[in-house]
Amino acid sequence: MNRLIPIWIDGEKFIQLSQLTFEQADKLRKLLPAGSIKKLFFQGIELPDCILFETYEYWFNHYSPGPAESFNEF
Repeated sequence: MNRLIPIWIDGEKFIQLSQLTFEQADKLRKLLPAGSIKKLFFQGIELPDCILFETYEYWFNHYSPGPAESFNEF
């Protein structure tokens, strides 16, 4: 699994849960405390499912599935 690149908004780093697969977002949501999903506005666009990057990074390092299997294309 690849690590997401955060979005900088008002001096803080965020990720959108919608950038994850459904399964990953669901697993992460189950660990989040109430009120940690934020609705933010960035360059005129509403981002309804943001969490702090540090929260995502902790989950990624401790709870996320292992690396995706790679395969060779011929």
